[in-house]
Amino acid sequence: MGDDTIKLIFDKDAELEKIIHFGDLIKDRLFMQGRSIRWFALQMNCDRSNMYKLLARAHLDTNFILRACKILNYDFFKEASEILRKEGL
Repeated sequence: MGDDTIKLIFDKDAELEKIIHFGDLIKDRLFMQGRSIRWFALQMNCDRSNMYKLLARAHLDTNFILRACKILNYDFFKEASEILRKEGL
């Protein structure tokens, strides 16, 4: 892989991070459902302070997102796909 290819990959990752921030998507859904991060942390069997740190991240583990989908009864992957489609990516 050449330097230009590696730069392109990193540029695309940075671009996607600006567009799709999974932590923010989850926080927004919690707010819409009237649920707290403390509640979500309990459902995820996670310490509240760790949950705040996790939700500050743009990139989250796929299994974490899947669990969030089940707990919140919402498809975050579908939302991410729709965002990418709207952005033309």
